[in-house]
Amino acid sequence: MDQSARDDQEFQQWLADDNICSFDAFDEKLANFVADNGAHWSIIRSDRCICLCTFDMSDVPKIVCAIKVLGDLSVKVYRGQYFVNIDNLKWLLGDELKLTCWSQLSSLLSHFSSCGDDVGAVSVQSRVNTIVRHLPDLIEVTAADDQFNADIVSRLKFLCEQVSLLFMSASRYSADTLLIAFRLFVISASVYNRLRSSVLSLPHVSYLKRLSSVFTLSSGLQDNEHVHYLQEKAQVLQPHERHVMLLLDEIYVNPKTTFKGGSISGSAVNSPGEEATTVQTFMICSLLSANKEVVAMVPVKSLTAEYLKTCTLKVLGMLEKVGFNVFCLLSDNNRVNRNMFAELCGGNLTPYAAHPVDSSKKLFFLFDSVHLLKCVRNNWLSQSDWLSQSVCVP
Repeated sequence: MDQSARDDQEFQQWLADDNICSFDAFDEKLANFVADNGAHWSIIRSDRCICLCTFDMSDVPKIVCAIKVLGDLSVKVYRGQYFVNIDNLKWLLGDELKLTCWSQLSSLLSHFSSCGDDVGAVSVQSRVNTIVRHLPDLIEVTAADDQFNADIVSRLKFLCEQVSLLFMSASRYSADTLLIAFRLFVISASVYNRLRSSVLSLPHVSYLKRLSSVFTLSSGLQDNEHVHYLQEKAQVLQPHERHVMLLLDEIYVNPKTTFKGGSISGSAVNSPGEEATTVQTFMICSLLSANKEVVAMVPVKSLTAEYLKTCTLKVLGMLEKVGFNVFCLLSDNNRVNRNMFAELCGGNLTPYAAHPVDSSKKLFFLFDSVHLLKCVRNNWLSQSDWLSQSVCVP
């Protein structure tokens, strides 16, 4: 046999010895291979997984570098607790990043053997991904610990999303973050812009406006979506929480007409063609819990007791239908409100009357005590004689 044939035979034998045919074969020969090629690498075995690690023992023991070989011989590399992107090693491991021969492992051990080099340096994004990956674990542990309330868990979730948003090329906001952003923007647009530009990662104002453009300013009396919401809310409340008072109040607004969400708003419901000057608001307040909900907001002009009675009866019917039990009407001592209460009583104002929806129940009428005190105070101060404004105590 000539020299060329012998060289070829030896080369074929080397290729056969260099080949890693299976994970079990890799596990069987690994200890001898590491002893010959990388004595400072330690071997840690787990179920269908092997890690080759280097440690720093100068202070608190820690893993400096770890090459993780999975059951399918795919490879992952970590610097400390951070994942290292090894896509640039496809020339060595192939597109699937798998070990197929021992020479590949030898090159990997040599490549990552020096922790002082920039080789395998952890990118900022890898560090961010690690933090974002660990924060949900903290959130889960905190939520399960009775020492911490739900508010802390909500803040941790917000913090986790803020860390992710800082390094996203295209921001995607959760529903909770959008809700927080809307609340901040409604309270103060200038404060919102300041927070967005210097502290928090929040949606652009134009994005919030574009989202809110689909909202409608429905009166609520024929708003099927809001009725459905109240029905769903009533179902999740305890029976005692469904006993509610219906609060009536009038909000003064600047008369104007606006085009928003594809429709024109600002006109009075009781006077078509005219701009509303007030918004009659209906709100429920649970007697035995802190639950409060806005039921309807009706833009009106020159509100009368007759029209207020019509609106109130519609609201009462809707609330009883979706599952609430309205036992009381509460309003200020406004003339229109007094006259409406009197009409519900049959002409003469009484403390209660038969419930318009269910005659077997009573519907009570109350006037806001704070408003009554304010009326006394205003009438007192408006006295023309200064002696009448003095309080004399015997």
